Amino acid sequence: MKKYLVIADTYQYAYGCEYTLFGIFDTRDEAVKWIIDNPVVVMNEPDPENGYDGEKFFFFHNYEEGRGYFHRGRNGERMYSEMSKEEYVQRMRFIHEFDGNPMYIGGYQE
Repeated sequence: MKKYLVIADTYQYAYGCEYTLFGIFDTRDEAVKWIIDNPVVVMNEPDPENGYDGEKFFFFHNYEEGRGYFHRGRNGERMYSEMSKEEYVQRMRFIHEFDGNPMYIGGYQE
């Protein structure tokens, strides 16, 4: 039976990758709905006593409501591609189909 995994690269710094599994769902629609219902996920709780702000992951970091996906053009200008949140989720490849066989999500090499 196929499952749908919500996985994202949560590494927020210049070089590297850190893939995090957020959930396993029976259908692609359930996975998309979960991402839309949970646009921000707390990765590590804040600890103000020790000056730690915590870490959050934003699924829609490169998305603006009403304008869609934004990216940088050749001259560094902000460019938009109109799309719905559902289309954005598909474009960013947060959902991976899993049928029980080994899978390769992605990696980083220098």
